[in-house]
Amino acid sequence: MMKIRNTNIDQAVVEQLVSKWRKEYPNNDFFLRTKKRNDATVEVNSDDSDEMGNFIMGDSYNADGEKFHYVHQTALQRRLLELYGSEICLMDVTYRTTRYALPLYFICVPSNVNYITVDSFIPETKSTSSLVEVLTILKSWNPKWKPVFFMCDYADEEEINAL
Repeated sequence: MMKIRNTNIDQAVVEQLVSKWRKEYPNNDFFLRTKKRNDATVEVNSDDSDEMGNFIMGDSYNADGEKFHYVHQTALQRRLLELYGSEICLMDVTYRTTRYALPLYFICVPSNVNYITVDSFIPETKSTSSLVEVLTILKSWNPKWKPVFFMCDYADEEEINAL
């Protein structure tokens, strides 16, 4: 029960942050779907954090089967994807860079100087269906985006199938 409660608290914090960012950066695109909560309200207080002040996250739980998704693209990233994303794009993932066991993905394109990140997203799981959903969201934000080539990890069937 404590793990479920902590997960709900973390999601409440993320919802508050995304709400704040939407107001501060109206030209940026945000998509956030949290898991269904077991309780009606979640209050965040200092007792729910560790000694460093970080909120504690427990294991995932969802009765409905909907998965957590967070997708973000800035106005500059959208512009750079339009400029440089028609030839080739790269999708890369990193794991366990924080205490949360969630994959963090990046979509990158080669610019006139170097490779640059044009989107970042965090799905709850690394599955083909989650990646398809996120790529569909990204495509809806960038309707002209039609890369000729896409690079991903060699033996990553979920990424290959999603692309």
